[in-house]
Amino acid sequence: MKKDITYHKFPYNNRIESITPRDANFMAHGIVREYSERGILVRKQLWKHGHANGFYREYWGNGELATKGHYLDGKKHGIFWCYDEDGKKQERVRFYHGRLIGGLTQWYPNGKVRVQEKFTWDGKFSSITYYNQKGKRTSWNQVGHMNRIQLIKYYDNGKLLVHFDVGKKKILYCNRKRIKDSVPFLNAHFHSPLEIAEMLDNYNAK
Repeated sequence: MKKDITYHKFPYNNRIESITPRDANFMAHGIVREYSERGILVRKQLWKHGHANGFYREYWGNGELATKGHYLDGKKHGIFWCYDEDGKKQERVRFYHGRLIGGLTQWYPNGKVRVQEKFTWDGKFSSITYYNQKGKRTSWNQVGHMNRIQLIKYYDNGKLLVHFDVGKKKILYCNRKRIKDSVPFLNAHFHSPLEIAEMLDNYNAK
């Protein structure tokens, strides 16, 4: 089996050395390794006859694992994990033949969930939930046709504060009370949950 060594130049004089084993047809076949200019392994991946097929690994400059996953026929397939330079998990995402499916989760450095995104099995975005560093929900968005936000929920310390329908421009719930009036402002989702609640209280008090 032949091996091909190539060099890639990047800004600031950084150089990546790539060592690629090849088959009889000079197609990448085997474990491809890439090293920094200091000789540190930054990436390795299994190829089979010209296609990424198998494990994938990326590493930080200190040698810690940055990303791990799997490729099938040249596309991301299965669960990919990302870690920070201290080895703490940062993100988990699932692919099916290159498409995002199931969901994506991100974590704070303290291990609490930061973001949870959900996707349908055909790769369409479904919803996203945000959390604070204590693990309490802060907001939830539901996405509909054409990836447009349809419903939004804001939370205060994990408790539902505001729920409104963006498409219909209606507040459905505020301060533990159901609201039937139309939203008097179109940019409500650009304000904080507490500001929205205060604005609604002032509006309903008129």
